[in-house]
Amino acid sequence: MKLAGLWRLLAIGVALMAWLDPPVGVRTVPPVLVDVAVQQGREADARALLAEVGGTLPVHVALGPLQVFDPSGPAPCMTARPCVVLGAALDPMRLATDVLERTVLVSLPPAARAARVVQVMTSPAHQLGAAQSTVTIESRGLSGARGRVMLTANGTPAGTADVAFAADGRHDVTVPWVPPAMSPVVLDASIELAADGGPIEITGTRTLVAVRSSPWPVLLHEARPSWATTFVRRALEADPRFAVSAQTRVAPEVLLGRSGAAATGAPGGAALGEAALDAAHIAIVGAAEQLSAAEVSRLERFVRLRGGALVLVPDREWSGPIARLVPGRWLLSATAEPRRLGPFSGREWLLADQPGPGAVPVLSDGEAIGAVVTPMGHGLTMVIGALDAWRFRGDGAEWNRFWSSLLADVAGRTPDRLQVTAEPGDRDGRFVLDVRRRSMTALASLEVSAVQQCTDEAPHPVRVWPGLHLDQFRVETGTAGTPCRVTVTAGVDVASVTLPADRVASGVGSLPLESWGAAVTRAGGSHVTTGAAGLAERLAAIAPPDPVDEVRYPMRSPLWMLVFLGSLGLEWWLRRRAGGR
Repeated sequence: MKLAGLWRLLAIGVALMAWLDPPVGVRTVPPVLVDVAVQQGREADARALLAEVGGTLPVHVALGPLQVFDPSGPAPCMTARPCVVLGAALDPMRLATDVLERTVLVSLPPAARAARVVQVMTSPAHQLGAAQSTVTIESRGLSGARGRVMLTANGTPAGTADVAFAADGRHDVTVPWVPPAMSPVVLDASIELAADGGPIEITGTRTLVAVRSSPWPVLLHEARPSWATTFVRRALEADPRFAVSAQTRVAPEVLLGRSGAAATGAPGGAALGEAALDAAHIAIVGAAEQLSAAEVSRLERFVRLRGGALVLVPDREWSGPIARLVPGRWLLSATAEPRRLGPFSGREWLLADQPGPGAVPVLSDGEAIGAVVTPMGHGLTMVIGALDAWRFRGDGAEWNRFWSSLLADVAGRTPDRLQVTAEPGDRDGRFVLDVRRRSMTALASLEVSAVQQCTDEAPHPVRVWPGLHLDQFRVETGTAGTPCRVTVTAGVDVASVTLPADRVASGVGSLPLESWGAAVTRAGGSHVTTGAAGLAERLAAIAPPDPVDEVRYPMRSPLWMLVFLGSLGLEWWLRRRAGGR
């Protein structure tokens, strides 16, 4: 009976304490919850690594559930918590810039056979002509394999090229493609390989490419009639990508103007006028030794301030004021037999004895340099030293092709007077528009505005922010489910750009995981390439939070109900067993 009494006292004590419900002060260390995200397709490797790490975690670190994310969207990391992002080094992904300092990137073991597109370099694209891209591919374990590089523009096939893989390393593949009538274009580069010999890890990439729809304005000026520039003009007039305005001084007071097929004569016309230069991308000058010092000064401002391209096509040695714009030193070379440099043949050449700093050869046979491109200010100067090559041009097909392709590349790298460039933003698929005004004349004040219109909504204004320079501005805008057109007005100049729909823009700006490593490390995060040991070390380095004082009520636990009922039951059983009631 004594034992039954003890169980009765225990039940009474539990009931009394439950009625009093005394609080208890406890000092605890709250756990640090760590988000864990893995690139789609890497779940098995990630779970194996996390299982190996799980037993070594400090008590204050708790790993959240494994979240799988698609490369077209950002990794699901919370701003206020540490985040572990797992994937292979070649996997493209997007990370929000405001979580980099709390991110631990983990490179999972790479596949034995892999190929990925490292970068895509594209020549200036015009919707009226073909463009050319150089796709750099990095391969591993694919020696002897063959594949195909494919380009798609806004999801539509645009070009292909075959590739044969030799040793491991990088391969450059030239892929011609056809630009669509839209700018900018989301250009995807991917690789297609046969799966013989085991699984192959393949990674593509995408980039934004500006496609021009209007012709490049070209101003061609002859200080006196010149056959060399005449045939250059004819080559460009036959190409719809160029809008050529030509002017030839046929007498001291007479300037013959030509726009397309029309020609007009006007006495006392303005040679190399500032307005005409300000509107042009390229200024082609023949017989430059006849130019005055004032005209040379305007050309220098056109190159340095406007950012234009000056192309000098001489037919004799340099002299006069123009000599100060000719980079380096050039020597006359005359031979009895035609000398060939690139696609040109000629008996008389101006050869670059000292090309000048920063000069890039355009025509060369390894020893002699017959043409160079030299940067100058915001623009560039090109000198073509083929004095009489026009005499040996044959049927003109090779001549025309050279000038069209060369000047198309040059024109595509020179800005409009109002230039709007779309670049992928840092996060959430947003775009940043870089707005710049390049002009020979500075304005005391410039009013800049922007309007955005999507296909399913009315136009609405977009805020314009000042840039780092007086002639630079910035517009931030988000993407939508349909293409949107942003029109920027700066003074009398108007320029617009079409942003792709969100369904194709979401992956723009993705970088391989290994490329994010440096950015994460600079921001204060870490990049782990040593597997489970390295990840465990980084997680163990997470500082525990400050202890917190908590008030707890232990009697509110449901376990006490079990103790209370169990005590009463044992007391009743012992009492009945002893013959009591």
